Amino acid sequence: VLVKLDKRIPLAAGLAGGSADAAATIVALDKLWNLNMSKEEKKEIALKVGADVPFCLEGGTKLAKGIGEIFEDLKITSMNLLLVKPDIEISTKEIYDKWDRLNFKSHHATVPVVQAIQEGNIYKIAENIKNDLELVTSQKYGIINKIKEELLKKGALGCAMSGSGPTVYGIFDDLEKLRKAYEDLKEVYSFVFFSKTIDKGLELYE
Repeated sequence: VLVKLDKRIPLAAGLAGGSADAAATIVALDKLWNLNMSKEEKKEIALKVGADVPFCLEGGTKLAKGIGEIFEDLKITSMNLLLVKPDIEISTKEIYDKWDRLNFKSHHATVPVVQAIQEGNIYKIAENIKNDLELVTSQKYGIINKIKEELLKKGALGCAMSGSGPTVYGIFDDLEKLRKAYEDLKEVYSFVFFSKTIDKGLELYE
């Protein structure tokens, strides 16, 4: 089987692009070879490929437990997002290795944001989004905090780094402010796009 990827997001950006590609490949091969695998069988294969791949099979918004393979569904309100990636690439392994050496214990930071999601309160969600890995990535790449500051100045309700970085996303409730931020920031950064939260994962087109 020859697989051709038409990749539309940058590499090493903290956007789970590789995991999404792997999930799509599992689903496509199941269809191509008429395997009729169950959801659990596909999930088992996905977990062997990478901890983020099972989530990419399902998509939506989840509270992940274990190493990322146990999910609790969360229904999230639709939110407008602006994503900005500086012109650097980051090694996920390097960031996680440094994180492990910190021996940092997260202080239940997920609780308030999960509550906000369950309430459907975009303002509380924006106020409580956090990414512990920023402690590591932003130490080496000051541009992360710079982009966050720019997004907030341009009207984002809240922002955080995605994955291990370096992409940063901001949540907007005002489309005009989002469009203006997009126009301004695309003059500075080569990868800027707006998106929105959705409640589904990959789709197979035949």
